[in-house]
Amino acid sequence: MVTLNTENMQEIEGLTYQEWVENKTKLKKVQSLLYILGRLATYCEAPKEASAKVMVSHLQRVMRGIIYVDGGWQTIVNQLLDQACGLGLQIRDQSPVRDIRKQKEGQFEINIANSDRIIANQVLYTGNPHDLNEMIDDNPLKNLIEDITPVKAGSLDVALENLPDSKQTFAMGIDNPFYFSLHSKYADLSYDGKSYILHVLKYHYPNEKVDSRKVKKELEEFLDRIQPGWRELVIASRCLPNITVNHRLPKVEEESKLTSPETAISNLYIAGDWASPLAILSEGAVHSGKKAAMAMLSK
Repeated sequence: MVTLNTENMQEIEGLTYQEWVENKTKLKKVQSLLYILGRLATYCEAPKEASAKVMVSHLQRVMRGIIYVDGGWQTIVNQLLDQACGLGLQIRDQSPVRDIRKQKEGQFEINIANSDRIIANQVLYTGNPHDLNEMIDDNPLKNLIEDITPVKAGSLDVALENLPDSKQTFAMGIDNPFYFSLHSKYADLSYDGKSYILHVLKYHYPNEKVDSRKVKKELEEFLDRIQPGWRELVIASRCLPNITVNHRLPKVEEESKLTSPETAISNLYIAGDWASPLAILSEGAVHSGKKAAMAMLSK
């Protein structure tokens, strides 16, 4: 694991994560550990397809440490919203976009579901990539987007009044793709600051057909093994059996197709967790967002 942080990205370009793991070590136990860490760092349960370059770069970030946010990710969203409004930006929520049309004059006409219309010189699209194909005619990213596979997972969040086993705060499945963590050990995630907030996750395979009841049962049974007796201590729980964790599984062949934030349609830009060739998740969103913003400002 010492050599992980010094891995040369140019040397592993074009490899899948499985190819990289098998080249790295022939020891099955070490390979299993690398697959577990890969899931932990990226949520991707697809070593035969996922780009080694993206997977290893995320592993390197995780090895440097992670931050749990008091109040959860929503606090970051709220702060960004406050800053945007303070700068005079106009935010329209509950206003889904029907379509985006390029006008002859070079401007864009954005049609909103409530029949409103916005005229813009530049457009930055940050939504679900598959929705873009429905919004714009002759989308230059159409073929790429059609091949994009989302990263999905089943999630169980539980708030407990007490913790049955205070020593068990983290666990990863070795032969099965499950994860458990006591997030409230590292961040304040409840109103009273006293509840125990547990998170259980099942990493789904790409395009896996998900049985919601079965996934919920599997998540609860995994938690039974780690925190027996938790069911009698539940304050609240939420199960999301098939959520999108990231909008794009980072495949090797896609790296060269997302090098520019501007599409072939002049002044139409993309950003999001799927739009960076170098990263996914929040890192991909920030990287592509910053790159798109700089490109837009340069015009």
